[in-house]
Amino acid sequence: MSPNPDGLPGLTQLREIVGALLTWGLVACVAGLVISAIVWAVGRTICRPPDRSHPAADERRRRRSS
Repeated sequence: MSPNPDGLPGLTQLREIVGALLTWGLVACVAGLVISAIVWAVGRTICRPPDRSHPAADERRRRRSS
């Protein structure tokens, strides 16, 4: 026995709708990933603290001056 894909009325249309929703969901996820990567990169570039506030930079300055 095999299942009857046309056993219920509207089943074909329902499969098309679900397939379209899955496609749009995938597109939305990829777009969200791209947008978040762009925002992260811009934020990292703009909001980077100056070197003088970083403990490793302070240590490098102490080594150079001695």
